Amino acid sequence: MDIRESITLVNNVLKSFNLINDTYTLFVKDDIKTINIDENSTLGNQIKYARQLKGITQEELARTLGVDSCTIKQIENKTYKQLHNTTIITSIIDYLDIKDKIKINDDYLEFILKKKQHEIFDFRIKYNIALIDFANMIDVYPKTIIKWEKDQSTISRKKFEKYIEIKNCFENKSKLDNNIFEYYNFINNDVPYLIKNYIKKENITTIEFAKRMNRNINSIRNIINGKKVITKKQYFKFKELLDNSQSLHN
Repeated sequence: MDIRESITLVNNVLKSFNLINDTYTLFVKDDIKTINIDENSTLGNQIKYARQLKGITQEELARTLGVDSCTIKQIENKTYKQLHNTTIITSIIDYLDIKDKIKINDDYLEFILKKKQHEIFDFRIKYNIALIDFANMIDVYPKTIIKWEKDQSTISRKKFEKYIEIKNCFENKSKLDNNIFEYYNFINNDVPYLIKNYIKKENITTIEFAKRMNRNINSIRNIINGKKVITKKQYFKFKELLDNSQSLHN
């Protein structure tokens, strides 16, 4: 048992017999205060400071909140990679009564704690990014993106950083790969009209067009009706068809 745990144990015993006084309480708090914080301190250090100030060990805090003590250690030391349950941090903040004092100096934590995952959907819509394309960019399954956007699952720190990187690329288009830039320029046009015009020019049916695109008819109809965005892979296939058509008609 270390000095902090010993002090806390004595503190709790004295409390149980109503023998503790303010002087002793302050002594305990001052005795275990081992770190200093400022406005630039991490959320973890702020939590650690508040916990120590109240004379609470990591193990005690974990037991009170019904979590593993390793979780508390990871949060305080910023070694967590993903918060599957954001209520853990909010519960810690509420228990330590520091909601009005805490400052979140962490873009990732602010993003998930302030329920900003819907911004991923807003970003996709703003730049007409198909779900499957964004999933490929960030290297996850499409259903994972949907869960993030609906706040049914928490994005990991690694994927959040990738999302920010992608977002910055789109906001500064000069950083985009030429093929990607070409694709997103294309989908900002009237894609349904371009497809209909191709079908008319080639004098083919929608079914025949779907075959040329190697897609099922329902997928093509959804694009033509504006219900779905043409994916990057579909775009390059369509571009190939357009180039072939242009060569034949020249």
